[in-house]
Amino acid sequence: MTVPRKIKLINYARQAGILILIFWPGACSRNVYQYSRLEVNIPAGINIDEKEIRQRLAAIKPAGENGFTLRITVYGFSQGAEIINLSDGGQLSTRQGKAWIKALIMVKKGEEIVSADFIEVSGNSREELLDRFCSRVLEINGK
Repeated sequence: MTVPRKIKLINYARQAGILILIFWPGACSRNVYQYSRLEVNIPAGINIDEKEIRQRLAAIKPAGENGFTLRITVYGFSQGAEIINLSDGGQLSTRQGKAWIKALIMVKKGEEIVSADFIEVSGNSREELLDRFCSRVLEINGK
C-alpha cells in the first residue's frame, strides 16, 4: 500500500517545522521578565560589594509593581589562589589561579519560585570575573 503524495508532503512539513524550532536560536529562549525588585544577597566573608554587581546590572530597570523579583544569592567566591612552585633546580615561581564565583539566580513572583539557576563563572581577574558573572545573569534572564 502506497502513502498518498499529500500525506507525504504533510509529514515532510512537520519534520521541517520541528527542525526549524530546534535550530532557531530564539525558539527555546526564556521568557523575559520585567522585575519590580532586584535583590543581591552576599553572605559575610565573601569579598564582593553589592554595588559592584548592581552597577553591572544597570540594564535591569524596575518595571513597577508587577510582583516579579530577581534574587541573586552568591554562595561561593575566590579571587584566585596564588600557586607557588619549587622546581628541581631550586627556582621558586608563583602564578595566580583562576578566580571564580558561584551563585543562585532566582526569579520569584510573590513567594512562588518561577525559575532558578545555579551558575559558576571563572575569570583571570576580579573585573573580568564580575563582568562575566553579570553578563551571565543578563543572558539567563533574556536581556
